Amino acid sequence: MIGRLQSGPPEAPFHGAASTDARKMSEKTLVTVLIGTFFFAVVTMKIGAHMMGTAIQFTLIIMAALIAGLMIWGDLKINLNRVFLYIAFIVAGGIANILSGPASQLPSFLFVFVIYFFYIFNVSISPESYVKYLSYFQKGALVAAFCVFLDWVLQIAGIGMPNLDHIIPENLIMFNYVYVQPLEWGAKYMKPNGIFFLEASYISQFMAFGLIIEFCFFRRLLWMGAFGSALLLTFGGTGMLCVILCAPVMLFYFRAKLIPIILIVTPVAAVVALQAGLLQNIEMRSDELNEKGSSGNMRFTQQLLVVEGMFEGTTHRALVGYGSGVMLRQLHTMYTPVAKVAYEYGLIVYVIFYIFFIYCIFGSGVPFIISWMMLMQYLFLNGSFLVPINNFYIMMLCSLISVRGRPRWTTFGNVLDLARGRAEPVGLSGGQPAIVDVRARLERG
Repeated sequence: MIGRLQSGPPEAPFHGAASTDARKMSEKTLVTVLIGTFFFAVVTMKIGAHMMGTAIQFTLIIMAALIAGLMIWGDLKINLNRVFLYIAFIVAGGIANILSGPASQLPSFLFVFVIYFFYIFNVSISPESYVKYLSYFQKGALVAAFCVFLDWVLQIAGIGMPNLDHIIPENLIMFNYVYVQPLEWGAKYMKPNGIFFLEASYISQFMAFGLIIEFCFFRRLLWMGAFGSALLLTFGGTGMLCVILCAPVMLFYFRAKLIPIILIVTPVAAVVALQAGLLQNIEMRSDELNEKGSSGNMRFTQQLLVVEGMFEGTTHRALVGYGSGVMLRQLHTMYTPVAKVAYEYGLIVYVIFYIFFIYCIFGSGVPFIISWMMLMQYLFLNGSFLVPINNFYIMMLCSLISVRGRPRWTTFGNVLDLARGRAEPVGLSGGQPAIVDVRARLERG
């Protein structure tokens, strides 16, 4: 039985009849539960229940079950600042829907209400536990990289990639995703989908996560090679775009000893990319920006034109939008959160939402590069606004986890020492690079 919420900014714990301290999981168990839930959601992302004209991803149920479990065990907290921003967003969104007219769809708005409700919660872990959590994530990402290599080996052997569409009942498959996609029209080989992922763009993005985290924190050459190779072999532009957009922030995590490795690896990677046709693929994708109806044009150019046209229209539409759920039906195009929130909810809700969203992902003490990486994948992967798995990534790497002490992360210290509980790296927020004793800091409170 969950009792009342204890007040007290910025975070408040749940209290039940029994002592929450007695019920709380150990931090090691908590990390295990979090990473186990993470990868359970990854391998089941293709499953969804068909209702209300769409497919409700099974990930949404996993999100709800995780929050309920953490609440029962007494590890969950509510961030009151997030609650206030969430209420402001939902109230403003509701008013915008009423004022936008009858075209707005109530189920779409209810979906928004549910997905972003999960953002108000967090659990507290130590810096060293978070690094351990990242190390577990890397092991899972390495398994996903192996799935990419397996897809190619089986194709070259003439067997074909494993296909979950032949196993999952048709009425439980997430639709509107291209699970099996040829490299190009009429090509013999398919883009690898990592077996469990919705489509090539999702495994491409996941390999980008692994590469960025490995480069910034662990720096194991073989692991970086595995993630980089798998990323190239997905032939997906999403992961490459994620790495490019994160590159300026990754420079803050750069170490001089990586220079010789980069000088050796870059020419080899360039030759492999050229021979495999990857450079031609990138050139072709860049040309799509001006090609009407193409993926690149629909994902970027067309959406900017839609938002521009909206703000050039009436003041009423610019302020309150056209109504939730109308963008896909009216424009018959893919959408990103930048365009969708502005078009459907208007400028006022747009500003409130992004204040809420950015506060949730940048205000929990996780490394800046992790928050930035999640922001980039959210903004530039189609449909992120209402796709549970994309929001689940953000929840599990940023918003749900609050790192105690709000450490200032950098690469100047040895992260493996941090994982062993010996040192805390200090960095991006300024000051001279130094190593601080984590245990002494925690003892000081």
